[in-house]
Amino acid sequence: MSFIPVGFAEAVLEFSIPGDAGPALVVIGVDPGGSQNTQQTADNIADTMNNTPGFMDPVSIDVTFEGVTVYEKIAAGVTQIATNSTSQAGRQAGDIEPPQVAVLVQKSTGLAGRSNRGRMYVPGPVAAAVESDGRLTTTYQGQVQTAMNAFLADLSTNLAPMVLLHADPAATPTTVTSLVVQSKVATQRRRLR
Repeated sequence: MSFIPVGFAEAVLEFSIPGDAGPALVVIGVDPGGSQNTQQTADNIADTMNNTPGFMDPVSIDVTFEGVTVYEKIAAGVTQIATNSTSQAGRQAGDIEPPQVAVLVQKSTGLAGRSNRGRMYVPGPVAAAVESDGRLTTTYQGQVQTAMNAFLADLSTNLAPMVLLHADPAATPTTVTSLVVQSKVATQRRRLR
């Protein structure tokens, strides 16, 4: 679990996926920089999710981005929470992979060491883009990379640049400088519900 220092926030992006009883969540750290209130940060991140090119471009049309909840630490022991509910379907046509299959994206900060890297799982890859060995087709990997590049840049433009939050309270969040799409999909074990 990551620690949120004063002046930083955690944004939880929520997606609905057919055949999955609960939502898929993508969690990122952001640096609002004190230039806006928590609700503005949530609204700006939701706007970013609707951009094209952007996050939803490689996601199956069967997956819907349902909104974002932002937890911003504004003072020691004081966290403000804001939500933006929306409905944005993915833009990639075709049959979807099972809900536990996601595109793995590595967060890089430009600093060495494991503690300065992170990962996130992009839900809703289309089945035609995943080879039998779990590798993404070159074309699709390129599409996802373009989308992630745009997403990262748009977050900064919308005053919520992505940062890597750390478990150690003494560690300062590190700015994410690139999102690198991995060639193989990731799966998460889940209990049947």
